[in-house]
Amino acid sequence: MKKVVIVGPGGLGGLVAALLARSESCEVTVVTRPGAHAEAMRRSGLQLEGLEEFTVHLDVVDDARQIERCDAMILAVKAQDTAAALQGVAHIQVDDFVASLQNSLIKDDILAATFGREKTIGVVAILAGERPRPELSTGPTTAALYSVSSTAPVQRVSTGSSICSENPDSAPRRQRPSSLPPGQRW
Repeated sequence: MKKVVIVGPGGLGGLVAALLARSESCEVTVVTRPGAHAEAMRRSGLQLEGLEEFTVHLDVVDDARQIERCDAMILAVKAQDTAAALQGVAHIQVDDFVASLQNSLIKDDILAATFGREKTIGVVAILAGERPRPELSTGPTTAALYSVSSTAPVQRVSTGSSICSENPDSAPRRQRPSSLPPGQRW
């Protein structure tokens, strides 16, 4: 079973965490700040409301030092919180990939500086969500993640549950586009 860490289980992060945890093909841990949201998720689970309504129970930590290793990490914090979030999770050994759900031109470079370019996947998330109160995320009940590169075509890498797939053909991965000259960064 793949271990996925979601850093920032607010509107978007909570939506992705709930969808992945519901798939039951991966173990989801969310890293959040101490407070009402963390306590409510521990007590009642993470609820998703939208086209469907469901609750998932997942691991909730407010101290990332409790995590040593994971298969995948998804960063879903606000841009102004990125530096603090990365400082808190930089020690985690990520085996497969890291990705960010942020809107930013430099988000992938920031992740690559912490975890390495070979582990970083640039993504665009096609989903919407919000957190109107602790332990609740609202949004659709599916999500699509697309890899993005300035020199390669956009490629769908996941509909959510394939992130946790044990099948290497369906799991997200970085592939160097064959159209790039040697040495050019993508």
